[in-house]
Amino acid sequence: MLTAYQTGWVESVSIGKSIMLNPNLVELIENDREHDIQTTFDWDNADFYRYTPAMLHGTRMGHDFYPPSKQLGVRYKSEHF
Repeated sequence: MLTAYQTGWVESVSIGKSIMLNPNLVELIENDREHDIQTTFDWDNADFYRYTPAMLHGTRMGHDFYPPSKQLGVRYKSEHF
């Protein structure tokens, strides 16, 4: 996203899901730790993410916050229901 923005052709970048998976996203970028940016939702660490209980419940009930056809790189690490 930073590379896209720096081209000058992008006016804004949406980082909603990225910031939810990485509450420390700005810190990771500022400290050249892009390799630590998570792209996988891990149910074992669900408390780390910025998800409301309703979002987690909806995901467990099949109303997936990251629909499989629209994941755009976000994957589940494990499925614990």
